[in-house]
Amino acid sequence: MDFSVKKEPVFVTEVIYDGQAEQGVEFDYVLPDYYPDIFKILKCTLRPGIVSYNISGDKLICDGIISITVLYLSEDGNMECIEHRYSYSKTVDLPKAAENATVTIEPKVDYCTCRAVSGRRIDVRGAVSFKIKVSCVSPFEIMTDISGCFVQTRKTAVCCTGRKLTAGKQFIIREDIGVSGADGIIRAAVNCEAAATVSDCKIISDKVVIKGEAKVKALYLVKNDSGSSLQTMEADVPLSQIVDMQGVDEKHSCYARFRVLSCSLSVKSADDGTSGVFACELTVESQITATLEENIYPITDMYSTQYEASYSLSALKTESDHRYISQSLSLRQNIEFEDGLPDNIIDVSCETADITCRTGSTGELDISGKLVYMIAAVKDGEPMFIEKSKPFDASAVITGITAESTVSSEITVSAVSYSIGEDGIETRCSLLMQGSMHTGRTTQVITKAEIDETAVKQRTDDYALKLYFADTDEDVWNIAKRYNTSAKAIEAENEITDGKASGLLLIPII
Repeated sequence: MDFSVKKEPVFVTEVIYDGQAEQGVEFDYVLPDYYPDIFKILKCTLRPGIVSYNISGDKLICDGIISITVLYLSEDGNMECIEHRYSYSKTVDLPKAAENATVTIEPKVDYCTCRAVSGRRIDVRGAVSFKIKVSCVSPFEIMTDISGCFVQTRKTAVCCTGRKLTAGKQFIIREDIGVSGADGIIRAAVNCEAAATVSDCKIISDKVVIKGEAKVKALYLVKNDSGSSLQTMEADVPLSQIVDMQGVDEKHSCYARFRVLSCSLSVKSADDGTSGVFACELTVESQITATLEENIYPITDMYSTQYEASYSLSALKTESDHRYISQSLSLRQNIEFEDGLPDNIIDVSCETADITCRTGSTGELDISGKLVYMIAAVKDGEPMFIEKSKPFDASAVITGITAESTVSSEITVSAVSYSIGEDGIETRCSLLMQGSMHTGRTTQVITKAEIDETAVKQRTDDYALKLYFADTDEDVWNIAKRYNTSAKAIEAENEITDGKASGLLLIPII
């Protein structure tokens, strides 16, 4: 009998690269003549941003800008701000070429130092690291049918995500943001940050429409006749994109997110020399994933009742039960000041660090990490910046989560408020967790099978039926394989419908 095999592709998510890259910062700067001499460095900030990235063959190329801001105190007691944009380009070697890959790049400032070499010159040193993950959807061939040579096959039903659809694009938003209540002339943005959220996601005829907003927050320098001061500003920038995604329809579950790759604020000058407007430029990336569940039936075991057979197994890793997460968390923390409470608190900002998530035993997600606070304050008439790091633990109740669930999420700070006490401040941080989760499964499947028609199995007994006493709920397949017969024949002879047998059985020999 002719031996034939039928194969079909299953599309699985493959992580091509999961690692880090680093970028050093060296900045030697001489003040222009119109800047006063440096008396004291107050704060130096690095803000890494990503302008663009692309994959060419087996290389990931990332271009970006690191914004360097130095705030210093001049000899007359006024604050001055130096701004510089440091361009970089990084090339990361991937283990192999990755077509239509999904790329996630998360920059983080490792350290930053700034010293005044003289009254007219500063030296900035620092490092930025990038957490990079590259994944793509790859075909994995499975055997779904074998015929001929008296072959018996066992198939296992596997519920999994079909071909995962991914799409996205980068775009730039430019918008003027008016500042009300500025007590003087705005000179510069000392620090700015932006976080984006998706509020709506709709599928329309091979396209996905996503809407949301970016919350922009800034600490800026103001000058007036009495000197200089720091003030804060917040604004919402609307986001909207239509992304092409061939093959997506209403049956798919769709997850979309916006990520702010870079944020810059520059002061717009007016004819009279005053300004109350920032020119905001955001580089934003939209990422969309659409999934659809399906059942596949790979062959997981086989044998021939007449010939010797051999096969090779491979691990098929599938995902199923995709769910998308968007949940808010609230944290309260107390921050104490070893040198006494400042006279005035101007601003409190916060970001997350060292986040880890793990599924709990009772259906919750346990989250731990750190909140890094940056506090702008005034003490004894002089501005100061205080950085505090506080660990936290939290739990989020997520419907459907189990110990087998894999969670991929991003946790950001959406809002910070505070109240002043006798010895410190009490902060109230709102965290936004956005991401997805799925159940992972590994199945050993046959990817190669061979029949040796020259090696005929020899029977030692000449009988058509055999009596066998099965253990409780013994697998019929294993019994049939042991006696070189058919599992269907055993089930038919003994009226078995669930593939499990107990007690006395009649084993037909075919």
